[in-house]
Amino acid sequence: MLDQIIKTKRDRIDILKEHLVINDHFDLKPTKFFQTLLESSNVYKIIGEIKKASPSAGIIKEDFDLLSLANKYISSGISNLSVLTEEDYFLGQYEYISQIKETLDIKILQKDFIIDEWQIYHAKSLGADCILLISEALTKAEINLFIKIAKEQGLDVLLEFHNEEEITK
Repeated sequence: MLDQIIKTKRDRIDILKEHLVINDHFDLKPTKFFQTLLESSNVYKIIGEIKKASPSAGIIKEDFDLLSLANKYISSGISNLSVLTEEDYFLGQYEYISQIKETLDIKILQKDFIIDEWQIYHAKSLGADCILLISEALTKAEINLFIKIAKEQGLDVLLEFHNEEEITK
């Protein structure tokens, strides 16, 4: 399944690069996604997830209301959100991040399949504070490069591993 998602993502990125202008007038200071999480007064450090659908579950919530869901998380004391932006398999939208950021004061992890450095700049321009990198989808060189670019952009990085072999990449 991951291979198909990555192929679809590559095709979509090629189209986006042609038609989407990235705002380059954003703040490069570190966003401190993890620091905010650790400084939370909650005993448990919880990241709320905004996900409309998944390949295995289908539509998770028919009456999906992005801002209402984000507000529920905030009123529950959650200070960090994971927002799925992958469009084809999870029915996410890039605009989810900017819509939340324009309305609410919360740190956001963009959860997507990042396979091109362009996506990191795009994440920053949307207002993301952190990006997800999936080790299985990237080479060691890509992981190192993407982490370097993310740090230069002031983004934190969550690196996801699915097995022990990936850790040694």
